[in-house]
Amino acid sequence: MSDRWSNEQRFEELYRSTYPDIVAYCRRRLDPNLVDDVVAATFLVAWRRLDQVLAADSGLAWLYGVAYRTIGNQIRSRNRFSELKAKVLRQPPVRLVSVESSVELGDDVERVLRALSTLSAGDQEIIRLAAFEGLTVSEIAQAVGGTNASARSKLYRARKRLRIASETQLGAT
Repeated sequence: MSDRWSNEQRFEELYRSTYPDIVAYCRRRLDPNLVDDVVAATFLVAWRRLDQVLAADSGLAWLYGVAYRTIGNQIRSRNRFSELKAKVLRQPPVRLVSVESSVELGDDVERVLRALSTLSAGDQEIIRLAAFEGLTVSEIAQAVGGTNASARSKLYRARKRLRIASETQLGAT
């Protein structure tokens, strides 16, 4: 137990002594709304690999390396999202969910995407697996963990909520 306490103390000292530098490093490279996430991810890696950071010649340099890689991951992620959105917007009109659903992309892609963004993360994932990835109910069940019946039910309810959200978006415009 004393070894764990000593690790916590060593991490707290590392955190106190390097936090301002890591925050400043991230602020110079990122949009302000991403700084806290990258800093937190950097120190999470430091906690998980405390022995490595403490053994490094410079703990601050080690943390800069982690922050650098984390920033790169954030930028790549944002670029992939932008590319995906552009790709979706370039697609010809297609059904977003299935023949059973009355929600169609047609000319109003933005409305449906806005409606999709209002759903819970779970509903969004189920719909994306069905619509964008083209998975069957059985494959969705395997991907999210559960039975075919539960996946079918979740997909039905998510589609229903998407239809309602889409109609709400239509009424708001």
